Amino acid sequence: MDILTSIFKRNNLLEEYRSQEALFVWNEVMGENTKEIATPLKVIGRKLLVATQSSSAQQELSYMEDEFLEEINARLQGPELRKIKFIVERGRSRRHSGTKRKNGWRDRDLEDIELDEEERLEIETALEGLDLGEELRNCLRNFLTAQKKEEKARLSSGWQRCPRCGRLYEGDSCLRCERKTGSRR
Repeated sequence: MDILTSIFKRNNLLEEYRSQEALFVWNEVMGENTKEIATPLKVIGRKLLVATQSSSAQQELSYMEDEFLEEINARLQGPELRKIKFIVERGRSRRHSGTKRKNGWRDRDLEDIELDEEERLEIETALEGLDLGEELRNCLRNFLTAQKKEEKARLSSGWQRCPRCGRLYEGDSCLRCERKTGSRR
């Protein structure tokens, strides 16, 4: 995972990756065959939210929560999870279109955003020379693509890039840089 860490650090995505790392680890632990039964949605604090297709799947997976937590936490580089919350959402596709994000977008809005050739090339360049299996490479490509689309959505909604740290911010100034320097621009 050192390769991923350096890629995310270079693209100012390390904190975001660490906070959501359990989503990737869930698929490693559960395997490809469970995607139709249970889909990890997001990490809130130290709790992983997982959508299931039925109440019986929810119940069965809940019985195994401790084993899942042990397996996932053993693979995490970031903070350990304390809980997995299984919720029933029938008809959920792998990429649910109604998941609200704290910034107001919905995933379906991101699905509509197209990346230009230069942006796609930037993602492929970031993946070049990495000794990754095809599955991990595709997972990383999907993550970087989603991040790039979210960046475009934010910029088109009036967000700005901080000239100091390179992060996007909404409002008058970058709160992260303000906290570090103790001043407002």
